[in-house]
Amino acid sequence: MLEHFKMASDSLQSGNGNYNSGDSVRGEFVRGDSANEDFSNGNRGDMAGAGSLDYELEYILEGHASDRENLETVASKLLMVRFVPDYAYIQTDPEKKAEAEAAALTLCTVIGLPELAEGAAQGILLAWAYGEAIMDIRTLISGGKVPLVKNAEDWKLSLSGLMQLGSAGENVAADNGKDMESGLAYREYLRMLLFLKSQDEVGMRTLDMVEQNLKIRYGQTFFRADACISRVEFHSTCNLRRGIMYDFPTYFGYN
Repeated sequence: MLEHFKMASDSLQSGNGNYNSGDSVRGEFVRGDSANEDFSNGNRGDMAGAGSLDYELEYILEGHASDRENLETVASKLLMVRFVPDYAYIQTDPEKKAEAEAAALTLCTVIGLPELAEGAAQGILLAWAYGEAIMDIRTLISGGKVPLVKNAEDWKLSLSGLMQLGSAGENVAADNGKDMESGLAYREYLRMLLFLKSQDEVGMRTLDMVEQNLKIRYGQTFFRADACISRVEFHSTCNLRRGIMYDFPTYFGYN
């Protein structure tokens, strides 16, 4: 965790020019492919430790000071992103619905309440889809791909595997299935989340990363993004012969 890592929420320095507030830092540039090359994320271990945070895109999304907080928050959001289509799919799979109904009927019969079997079956389907979403997040963070909309071949978690999920003796490796070449990778799911964020917020947090990496990775401890000079204007006065004065402005800046 960084001791001071809140530039976007700190009091920012400002200049004296006629800066147009409509030209504030925007976040479009971090949403393209370059963002995935320039900033590390949860499954970009080759860049871990090179900058101020290991999970830089997660920071841009969430803004917490520690990798753990950022990754946990992003993972919880991705869990919901995956749960909805997983639950929608399982409702269309007759084999899985039949399996859930059989398990629910058995359970309700054992406790002497067979009339609750239908509701219990829906509860099992909900839990099954949620467990599948957990498997999806594990796949994404480990570098695999997960299709946005699944079919029977893409489904990983069996009902028996659901019973073991999260237990000390968990063994659901057999439910992982074959590696999927199609689908979206972790960075592409992050890009979806980035498109839902405020552009100004994304832009400011991107400047956080640029500033912190210049300080830590390149040793430029003096650098402050909000103190950068984008344009300088000089007013010069020349005293010519015979009392003639010449006043002129000079501009230096970036377009």
